[in-house]
Amino acid sequence: MVAEQTSKIKAILETQRGRTITALSSLIAIQNAVGYLPPESMEEVASFTGVSVNDVWGVATFYTHFRHEPPLKHSVEVCWGPSCHLRGGDKVMENFKKLLGVVGEKSANNEVSFKGSSCLAACQQAPVIMANEELVGNVKPEQVQDIVNNLDKYGRHH
Repeated sequence: MVAEQTSKIKAILETQRGRTITALSSLIAIQNAVGYLPPESMEEVASFTGVSVNDVWGVATFYTHFRHEPPLKHSVEVCWGPSCHLRGGDKVMENFKKLLGVVGEKSANNEVSFKGSSCLAACQQAPVIMANEELVGNVKPEQVQDIVNNLDKYGRHH
């Protein structure tokens, strides 16, 4: 499995040839293709970009968007940044946690990964969430039940 994953990572990196290739752009390409960052991707990215493995891990752990485990069936990310907080994001987050039965960063049924984010870069639509990588803005606390019931309609599941 590791050899197969390493081959896939190398193939992904080969598509990244260009003048501005960085560890960050390479990690983004891998996560977009594989769905997360397998441990072996750190050494491959380091080798490919000419930076240290520690530098690659530094980038991969700095950005909260990166996943280090295979994704669950669904994902929900709720912004708790200032704009979202001021417009009711805390209640939106509370409702998601309650309805999903969140324990740590997973739903009680182990089908939905859940996390808070300090910024989803859509303050004008606050409060915002990401449902299966799809941005959803102007979320009201009373909409959370409908979003949870219809997660298959968002993002990568269309």
